[in-house]
Amino acid sequence: MTQTMLGFTVWFTGLPCSGKSTQAQLLAAELELRGWGVEILDADASCDAGDAANQSHRQESNDEIRRIAYVARLLNKHGAAVIVDSVSADSKVRNEVRDAAGKFAEVYVKATLVTCFQRDKKGMYRKAMAGEIRGFTGIDEPYEPPLCPELILGDSNEIGAVLGNAACRGGEDTHDDPERHEGAKGLCFHGVPYVSLQ
Repeated sequence: MTQTMLGFTVWFTGLPCSGKSTQAQLLAAELELRGWGVEILDADASCDAGDAANQSHRQESNDEIRRIAYVARLLNKHGAAVIVDSVSADSKVRNEVRDAAGKFAEVYVKATLVTCFQRDKKGMYRKAMAGEIRGFTGIDEPYEPPLCPELILGDSNEIGAVLGNAACRGGEDTHDDPERHEGAKGLCFHGVPYVSLQ
């Protein structure tokens, strides 16, 4: 990576316990191996997944996502690769973040509720189903999936393995099939080189 290159943001979104943090760490490790300065911003660390039924809390959560996005843009200007790990359930806010960003890619970590429940080491889903947590995303608060993310990772996909695939599909229109479109020499979405990893 040259010093003149601007950074970029990869925004992981999905249900709580869908595997976003794991995927973010895998991508960060790969980017660091390629010489990028990487920052992971965990929006969910400051925005509780539960108790969002309160309108003011929902607004606070969305405002926090906007602040995280602002920090990401500042880091991008200084050449950092920023990875955001966030439920960010509101598609309108995610689109707002995208519109304000520079080089930005949305990665939807798609997992079933059963899978999320199994991965939930803190028992948040159990507490939400028992009514101990109000407004928990995925139980009694809706999650709005991205309509057209740059990448979808399912239960069996790992972004580290995806990055190790063969070269991108140059010139092929893959917009309707946004899974596993990364090359060994670069991060590609929809068959279009997104950023060089060399």
